[in-house]
Amino acid sequence: MDRKHVVVFVGAPACGKGTQITLLQEVTKAKTLSMSALLAQRATRGDTTAAHIKDSMETGSLVNDRVTAEVFFTHFAELRHPTGIIIVDGFPRTLSQYHDFMHCMWRSVNCLYFVHLDVYDIAENEIYRRLCERMTKRQRQEEKDHKEICARRIDLFQKDTLLFLQRAQEDCKNNELSGLDFMQRFVSVSAWSEPKIIHQELVRNLQTVGLPFPTTSDPVGIV
Repeated sequence: MDRKHVVVFVGAPACGKGTQITLLQEVTKAKTLSMSALLAQRATRGDTTAAHIKDSMETGSLVNDRVTAEVFFTHFAELRHPTGIIIVDGFPRTLSQYHDFMHCMWRSVNCLYFVHLDVYDIAENEIYRRLCERMTKRQRQEEKDHKEICARRIDLFQKDTLLFLQRAQEDCKNNELSGLDFMQRFVSVSAWSEPKIIHQELVRNLQTVGLPFPTTSDPVGIV
């Protein structure tokens, strides 16, 4: 790949990232790296790191930054995809992860896009409801654990992910004014609408900031 475009999806738990990633993947023919899938795969090895990952995922906690970064960068370094477009879901999630992520991106990609699915106009109880619907059978066994896991995931987003997101937005503004060859852009779309409407707005915004789409398709019209 001569040029590599990386699209990073960020949003609160249950905001609809998975749906939008699937729709965007269909029209860009991109390759998706899902951090949850990569960690789940790593958790099957049976060592102490695997046990830590499994426990963290079951309790709604963040996996150790070092472990998460190691898993992600191992797969990213090996990735080859003909379109040159890679969608990333679930990494980075903290400011520390963001610093490591940017160090890698500066050396290996040309264009980086942060996509924020904004839940500013979605009530917290609606996010909580969506989260509860996605809980595993084991997580549903005790009502107390059920509520604690949902609350923990929302709290982690508000305390850790939003901090990194603010820094990323600032860096994107500075990059846009810098004229550097490395391009870093930020796109924000409201997550409180029908998936089709969100997808159309997202595609228009990404086209505006330079993400290439296949010329043989009509990405805004595909849902």
